[in-house]
Amino acid sequence: MKKFLLIIALFAIIAGCSKHEVVDELPADIWNGYQNYKSYMQVELYAGQHILVGTVTYEFTTDALFKATYDLTGGWTMSESHLYAGDYDQLPTNKPGAPKIGNFPFQETHDPAVTTYTYTIPVADLPPGENGFVCAAHCVVNNPNGGDETGWAKGNRTFSDKGWGSYTDDYFQQATDIPVIYGIQKNEDGTLVLIHINGYTQEVDIILTEILTGSGVINAVAYDANTGNLFFVLDGNLWVNNLNSENPSVLIGPLPGLAGGGVFIGGNYYYIDVDPNSGSYMEIIEVQIQYDENNGWSLIIDDNYSSPLPYDYEITDLATNGQVIYLAGIDDNGTPDDESDDNIYLITYDNGSYSAILTGLSGVAQIAYGPDGNLYAINVDEDGNTRLVLIEPGSGDMDDSNPIDDDLIGADTEVLGGPMK
Repeated sequence: MKKFLLIIALFAIIAGCSKHEVVDELPADIWNGYQNYKSYMQVELYAGQHILVGTVTYEFTTDALFKATYDLTGGWTMSESHLYAGDYDQLPTNKPGAPKIGNFPFQETHDPAVTTYTYTIPVADLPPGENGFVCAAHCVVNNPNGGDETGWAKGNRTFSDKGWGSYTDDYFQQATDIPVIYGIQKNEDGTLVLIHINGYTQEVDIILTEILTGSGVINAVAYDANTGNLFFVLDGNLWVNNLNSENPSVLIGPLPGLAGGGVFIGGNYYYIDVDPNSGSYMEIIEVQIQYDENNGWSLIIDDNYSSPLPYDYEITDLATNGQVIYLAGIDDNGTPDDESDDNIYLITYDNGSYSAILTGLSGVAQIAYGPDGNLYAINVDEDGNTRLVLIEPGSGDMDDSNPIDDDLIGADTEVLGGPMK
């Protein structure tokens, strides 16, 4: 789960440490190209070709590890296991195409036999994720009634010999169908906290903690999926942190006005100025960001990018799928001191009309597009439960059947979309 902070697994190991303290212990890119891959898949484990004896689970964890876990059921046990996880061209086979099990890079003899076993491999030790990555899990299993059988994890590809072994490559494709949302907040003690939210399971992981100088809250968060750079604003300054590395956040420079929501489109950063005392109040401002190895980060600001937005709503955030920009806005219904009757609108930026009223949301709603192409919002309801909800932009209908029951997320959490890892 990516890379910004300490993740539950990674972070549990380094609990209490800041990201700065582990920089020298990790390579510059601990994800090795796998940051956009699916994080989890479970396949069936068969013995003797047709006997279901358990499962094998493949997983990329939040602390940049690849794990393959064999789990046997029904009284079956495992006395040997062999795993290949690597480039397709290096998959050990003979000329007829039969797998050379003895040459698999990860193997173990289990004495006594086991019912579960996990191989744990640093992602940095795998071949680069941009190549044709495949995984083959073989084992020798023991029948509860006596006798041994050959076991293979089910895959979408079979070896070209006459055997029945298989391997998989369909799991290791870019995970554009996985709805992963990142939230970021700054605690009172100055700790920046990045969280990872699984849009399917609503599970939450902390993936980074870092002490930043500044007294305000984090706002106007935007993510560039191409580079893994996370941009955010603190006390009027634009910062960046690369989620593919363990390097600390870097200050880019000051922004005019008060940023109230940000997006990253086509290589540039955009934010809404919500400062009523600013000359560009309620305008979207374009920021061209550049990085030079010798001079570091720099920015060029175009505060004439848009005219003042023609809305009577208080804009709290914006989101885009690369084609349409949506804004989240609050209408106080003429009663600014009474939040109970406020309406939260989803506004289409290009035509200035609202798409729908987001009934059921309250307070400051944050919105984001996930890599699955769906629009999400994060909100805290009247009972104090944090919810990640799926929004249908045309109707405003929301799916919030699985509220997030986790006190790691606060009401001021900024949400953004991005691919897994």
